[in-house]
Amino acid sequence: ATGGPKRRGLVSPDKSAWDGSWTTTDKVLSTMHRKWITWAKTFEVADRLGVDRRNLTATKAGGINVELHASRIEAATMATLILEEADRQRRGVTDSDMLHVLRLWGFKQNTTRHNVMPEGTAWVNSDTLGLIAGYDGTVSANAATRHYPSVPRLMCRWLADHMPKDLPQ
Repeated sequence: ATGGPKRRGLVSPDKSAWDGSWTTTDKVLSTMHRKWITWAKTFEVADRLGVDRRNLTATKAGGINVELHASRIEAATMATLILEEADRQRRGVTDSDMLHVLRLWGFKQNTTRHNVMPEGTAWVNSDTLGLIAGYDGTVSANAATRHYPSVPRLMCRWLADHMPKDLPQ
């Protein structure tokens, strides 16, 4: 290639760094860099979990990165095992069981929940599981509930097992 300005360093993969000085080539290279980082992380997470990279990306719900997806797969697998064990042992789901799955779950960083953010923080871990109401009046299970059903199933079982005695069924 000949001609054109030359950069002294790498272009940032961060889109927010784009300004008026960025050429079309800079933007293309930045986008490629960002995609390469995501691709490399996919392999890293797959190696850590001992799974094929394609299994992580083929079943991933939209709007979450592969690391969140991997954490949610781990949480869902553990929830399934806990539910099976509780059934086999004819016991309830314990606080420890529930806490273990919640610690595995990959929560999104929510920047809009100002009412629950500790002072001085920019985000909180937050997620929605279960049913959501559509603008058209329909009710449906949200994406996380559909993709990782054993986690909300465990939550419901835990709630049923810990229902206060004075609360009507």
